[in-house]
Amino acid sequence: MNSDRGPKSDAPELIDLIGGRLEVVARMGTSDSDTVLFRGQLAPGKSVPLHSHVDHECFYVLSGCIEVFLADDMPSWRAIEAGHSLLVADSLKHSIRNVTDRLADLIMATNGRLARFFREAGGPVTTSTNILPRHRTTFSVSCVCQRLTATGSPHRPKARPLQGREDLSRPE
Repeated sequence: MNSDRGPKSDAPELIDLIGGRLEVVARMGTSDSDTVLFRGQLAPGKSVPLHSHVDHECFYVLSGCIEVFLADDMPSWRAIEAGHSLLVADSLKHSIRNVTDRLADLIMATNGRLARFFREAGGPVTTSTNILPRHRTTFSVSCVCQRLTATGSPHRPKARPLQGREDLSRPE
């Protein structure tokens, strides 16, 4: 037993977040700035709404294909296929979706601060949890964002509702 972290467990840390599952596969330390690697799956037809955060993310697709919308100087959807990666810079608005009929399996690298947000906004997956992830509503995630922003957390979510012609349901 490690006195700093409690008993060591061989069970993976699983997080259920808005109908998706993330598994912590590696931590490079315990601080907010240390790298954390997640393995996740995005089911066919699922998406993550347009959002931004002060932390960068890197996606590496193991199998399947995801599309990532980046609101940069050339806003567009970009297909990321198996064996390829994409770095999303901090504070860049982005969205992720799976428009294929196959499950997308991916690795995501970020930092401890964003990993903490995932844990707080989502919930732990327990042995009694159904194989299909439970659905956490966007509202519950929004509540965590508001609480973290109000308490002065360094994680400052910048999500906003879509306006006007920003229809992300169709590829460009």
